Amino acid sequence: MSVAGRAVLALSAALTALPAFAQRPPSAASVPERTFGTPKSYANLTIVPVYETRATSSARIITLDEALRAGVVKVREAGRSGEVNKVVIDNLGDRPIFILGGEVVLGGQQDRCIGQDTLVPPKKMGMGVTVFCVEHGRWSGKGEFDAAGQSLAQKEVRLYAQDGGFAASRPAAAAPRTGRAVSQPAASDVGAAQGRVWQAVARKNRRFGAETSTGTYRQVVQSSAGQLATAVRTTEKALLGALGRDPRLVGVVVAVNNKVVAADVFSDAALFRKVWPKLLRGYATDAAEAVTESRSGRAPVTARDAEAFLRNAVAQARVERATSGEMLRERLENETTVVHRAAGALGGAPGAAAPPLRHENILRK
Repeated sequence: MSVAGRAVLALSAALTALPAFAQRPPSAASVPERTFGTPKSYANLTIVPVYETRATSSARIITLDEALRAGVVKVREAGRSGEVNKVVIDNLGDRPIFILGGEVVLGGQQDRCIGQDTLVPPKKMGMGVTVFCVEHGRWSGKGEFDAAGQSLAQKEVRLYAQDGGFAASRPAAAAPRTGRAVSQPAASDVGAAQGRVWQAVARKNRRFGAETSTGTYRQVVQSSAGQLATAVRTTEKALLGALGRDPRLVGVVVAVNNKVVAADVFSDAALFRKVWPKLLRGYATDAAEAVTESRSGRAPVTARDAEAFLRNAVAQARVERATSGEMLRERLENETTVVHRAAGALGGAPGAAAPPLRHENILRK
């Protein structure tokens, strides 16, 4: 079997293993692969740490922010005139760059939200990535993006963007009778997702008093909109270091107003620690938006609640699979939850095997 074929099989195994992590009950005779720590709370935000005994910790992966600071990545408009739902990424460096679905890139012809987890291999040039506009009133500027948002997009924006990104990666359908590939229905799905992103951004901007002439989401992801700035700073100060330094720490389950609403779990502990500040700012922004909602009648969230959230997210879920870029993807959906999973091969030194990088994002509808 070719190297490429072995890589595809390894990634497929990595993805299909994920439901087992969520569903396998703890055993008294052995250490569970996934465990949940003591919840940490500040104001109306609660985080529950997630640990995995098989966590890896690669120093090779760098984040978009690290790559921008080092000058080894270019995020630019597609083509001479640009495309609303596509940007192009060049990795000029020697290490893979991981970009989270929900990252916001600032500049270009308009600010955009990355539509899906993206792994850009070393020296990879011209990699097209699906994105969603978060600044509907501007189409001017330059061809490159200057920076990434300090915060990940909020849960609702992130959900719509990832759904649209997954739609863009679906394989082409075959025409009846002829069996020939025809245009996939991604264009209408991506367009619908773009509409939902715009509507969500407008709601968030109104909520935080961050409306501008171009409708950009920038003040929210930069945590610079009025009282939002204070709320995010105080939450970050309270919770950023609350998870400790356990080398098995790979993610969190998140609750707002004592209701579990999201989770992010990685296979690589070092990568989780790098993206944790940006994830926390996104969660803190969601909590700030919901601060006036009632928590009455809801008991504080426990580790068992966090475990149940992950387990229920895959129960009776419809599963779709797709491949795009360097990653294999799954989207699971049931009545209450949407799960986006991605697995990508990191590669390594010649002849050396590297475990696939995995990430799953679970969002309550």
